[in-house]
Amino acid sequence: MCNRPHAVQAALDSVAAQTRPAAQVVVVDDGSADDTAVAVASWFREQQLPYPTHLIRQPNAGPSAARNRGADSAGRCSLLAFLDSDDLWPPDFLARMVRLFATDRSLVACSADALNTGGAQPDKLGSARAFTGLITARLFCGEPPLPSATVVRAAAYRQAGGFDPELLFAEDYDFMLRLSLLGPWGYAPGAPVTRRLNC
Repeated sequence: MCNRPHAVQAALDSVAAQTRPAAQVVVVDDGSADDTAVAVASWFREQQLPYPTHLIRQPNAGPSAARNRGADSAGRCSLLAFLDSDDLWPPDFLARMVRLFATDRSLVACSADALNTGGAQPDKLGSARAFTGLITARLFCGEPPLPSATVVRAAAYRQAGGFDPELLFAEDYDFMLRLSLLGPWGYAPGAPVTRRLNC
């Protein structure tokens, strides 16, 4: 996150509202020049969540470096869920994802649908239904699943090498292509993740 105090608090509210609590929450402030980090620290104090929370501040290095820093700070977590500051999880997001991974231990990642809102165009639902099984070829046919709507096995994340910090755009596409070579993908139907455009 960078320079989004109100957006990130709403994103964190969606994390706190999960029916299956996270094991821990790591927020990476990617060089904000405003009071974003202060707002996150205040939110952590007020919420008093029943799991560890961590706020990491770093000079601005882009989304890949921020996601990698967060993943590297997640310790022994077996699953990694990335949530950008302008996105919101539905309350059962983590529950659905954990359940899907538990039913198929071969999965390297799972994705849910995403609803784009707040842009110049009408709201648009992006379905992740096609991203099931071996999806490498499918990734060449259109946009990849939204990172905030995708959970990955930590071991597969490490094997794929994480996000490439040298890429200035399409870093999620690059990472998912590499990840897709390691095994099958799962799809979790249900309420979509909300992507707030122009947030």
